[in-house]
Amino acid sequence: RGLIAGALTAALGLLGLLLAPSEASFLWNGMLDHAIPLVIATVLIGLAAAAALWFKRYGWARILIVAEAAFLLLTWGVSQFPYLIPPDVQVQNAASPQNTQALLLIGIIIALLIVVPSLWFMFYVFKVKKVAGVDVVAHPPTAEPAAE
Repeated sequence: RGLIAGALTAALGLLGLLLAPSEASFLWNGMLDHAIPLVIATVLIGLAAAAALWFKRYGWARILIVAEAAFLLLTWGVSQFPYLIPPDVQVQNAASPQNTQALLLIGIIIALLIVVPSLWFMFYVFKVKKVAGVDVVAHPPTAEPAAE
């Protein structure tokens, strides 16, 4: 099924490339001007993902599919740079004032200082251990079952 889905996705991607010069000329020109290496990398990653599926290397296939999606989005962004919404909104026009950006950065740092230790503690408390090949919770619940 994965190979069939990959083949259909590749066919749709090829159709998109064939239609891009007439239907999305802005993206097509941007892709030709500054994103060709990313397009080539995306195609190669897609072929590697198909090969991983063919040879039943499913772990590698998952990683490569995620990489392919990331490269596809990166290619799209690079192709339309410096526009966020072509042809009207550019990155420079849409940027917040410096003061707002500084306050957002401070807020993100404070949030990370709260969230990262909380996540670490949660994973520590609820981690799963293997005992004799069987998954057991590291700290089992201590509540007594309800009496009948």
